[in-house]
Amino acid sequence: MQTSLHCLKQNMAKLILVIVVLSQVSVVLAQATSAEVITVKKALIQIIDEVQVPAQSEGPLTELLVHEGQVVSEGDTLGKIDDSEMQLELQRAKLQLSIAEHEATNRIPIEAAETKLRINTVLFQRLKQIDINEPKSVSLTEIDQAELAMATAAAELRQAERDVSQTALRRDLAKNAVDVAARKVELRKLKSPLSGEVVATMRHRGEWVKPGDVIMHLVRTDRLRVQGFIDADKVSQDLQGVEVTIESLLKNKKVTCTGNISFVSRIVDPVNREVMVWAEFDNSDGRMRPGVAAEITIKIP
Repeated sequence: MQTSLHCLKQNMAKLILVIVVLSQVSVVLAQATSAEVITVKKALIQIIDEVQVPAQSEGPLTELLVHEGQVVSEGDTLGKIDDSEMQLELQRAKLQLSIAEHEATNRIPIEAAETKLRINTVLFQRLKQIDINEPKSVSLTEIDQAELAMATAAAELRQAERDVSQTALRRDLAKNAVDVAARKVELRKLKSPLSGEVVATMRHRGEWVKPGDVIMHLVRTDRLRVQGFIDADKVSQDLQGVEVTIESLLKNKKVTCTGNISFVSRIVDPVNREVMVWAEFDNSDGRMRPGVAAEITIKIP
């Protein structure tokens, strides 16, 4: 009888323990499922960045190095406008710079003026000393002429130093001329301002173009955004940065990726009480395509 009672107590203790564990599990599950999930059915994948590449100089379009559908990187050369005259101007500027640098580093005039001043100074001092040691052995005219020669040599040295300073300035001007000429050559190149895909070319090789003429259209495809609308009443907190799941259908295949909300409009549509949201996502693999419908799943913590 006592054994049966002991077994009953053990079973009751185990049952209580199981009930406690189950209650804790239910609490955890309830907390896990407490996060609200918002599904945006009619979303649209869009381009974030696009640009129309213009000509920055006037002349014939001599090269087009890319075609529609080609993927390019930021800084790539897409084409070139005739730069033959600019190249000649650049070569001329480089030659002038070479001459200016040679003149700026030429210290022969200064060295010659220093030598002349040193000799004339020694001669003047020698005559003065002779006049002190042997009065009237040297005429005042000779002393004055020696002093004048010394002063003239000093002035010539200052002029030589000033001339060298001016040659340094001319060298700087020549450097600036080289930079200007190189910039003109660079403006003849069509550079890609972003990494993306060439979707259209508006001009052909050999056509004459002017500054501002659009040559081609580029879109960035490695990073896209998806736009949709959600019920304003469900935006109870700042959704900025919240992770989302994006699903799209391409060639009857479901494509899924993750992104983060980057924009939540503060303007509520008065008709349907919805607000616009954007989510940006990485598309380096090129799986998602702009213009395709998508579904956004937002899990609000």
